[in-house]
Amino acid sequence: MQKTIQWIIVAVAISMLTACGGGGIGDTNAPIFTSPATVAVAENQTSAITLKATDESTITYGLKGGDAYKFNIDSTTGVVTFKTAPDFETKDTYSFTATATDSAGNEATQIVTINITNTDEVAPIFTSPATVAVAENQTSAITLKATDESTITYGLKGGDAYKFNIDSTTGVVTFKTAPDFETKDTYSFTATATDSAGNEATQIVTINIIDLPEGQLKKTGQLNSYDEKGNEVTDGSIKDDGYYQTGVTPSYTRDDDKEIVTDHITGLMWQDNKDTKTVTKQWLTNENNNTSSGNARTYCSQLALGGYSDWRLPTIDELMYIVDRSKQNPAIDTTVFENIVSSFYWSSSTVVSNEKNAWGVYFRNGDDNSNRKSSSYYVRCVRVGE
Repeated sequence: MQKTIQWIIVAVAISMLTACGGGGIGDTNAPIFTSPATVAVAENQTSAITLKATDESTITYGLKGGDAYKFNIDSTTGVVTFKTAPDFETKDTYSFTATATDSAGNEATQIVTINITNTDEVAPIFTSPATVAVAENQTSAITLKATDESTITYGLKGGDAYKFNIDSTTGVVTFKTAPDFETKDTYSFTATATDSAGNEATQIVTINIIDLPEGQLKKTGQLNSYDEKGNEVTDGSIKDDGYYQTGVTPSYTRDDDKEIVTDHITGLMWQDNKDTKTVTKQWLTNENNNTSSGNARTYCSQLALGGYSDWRLPTIDELMYIVDRSKQNPAIDTTVFENIVSSFYWSSSTVVSNEKNAWGVYFRNGDDNSNRKSSSYYVRCVRVGE
């Protein structure tokens, strides 16, 4: 009988241990945390950390102390979230004691620190103008520019935006159809600049169209009259450009990004990069005719500038047309032509009476003259604008 009672006691003990599993009454080992003690979390979002621990039995998670009251926790999954999304400028560090308790009541603790990172909340700042004037009959409108620490994407919306194309990377805005002053003299749209963090800046842009006198000659820039000895004449006896003051006022714009000057009276576009004051070439001769870029003509025909490849050497009339006789040394409008030397520039025009020479312009005083084609002088290429 006594032996039977002993077997019953052993069986009950085994049964109790089996019922309690690995976390039974003999389990004295607390869970072990495997989630990190320190994490970095971006501001303006509620996700904080997911607590994780290992144990042979079921684990229940909890928080206590420190900033625990600022968080919610799922006791089963260990997911911890902010009750209110953090703001770096208000508080940049949070801490609490995390707990992990197994089925036997063994508790592990870990102090958790959550550092808040400052995210980009600053939108780009526009530096391009809000209002520009653009000559009619050409498609160039404006190049949007903005500053930001990250990559900027440009866009257009509202108003007349549908009448324009935009390069979202460079910010170059062009008319889909060249404007005509008589049809519409003002366009507007909202320009957008969005950084990598999604912060968007907007600017209302107004483009006023300039009415150009079509088919007229430009004023030469000469303001006074002079006799053959160079003396100024004010009695009207000398009938020159300084006396008549006829023609229309020159109208130029310079695209700083493309390094091109557009003449809105003639519609011609002029090269104005650093080459125009550093590169010299011979004119086209039998000796240099077949070289890749050894002469003025081939240099222009091979020029790739501003996205254009149809450049050519200007005629003498075209070259003379950018001379400004109100100026000297150099005799050109330097507010738009930024790269100029007060020296001789080739034209494509041969001297009829002496085919070994070609015409050009001395931009010291703006006079036309000729030089031997085998000589090396400066080059400014031209193309017909849109």
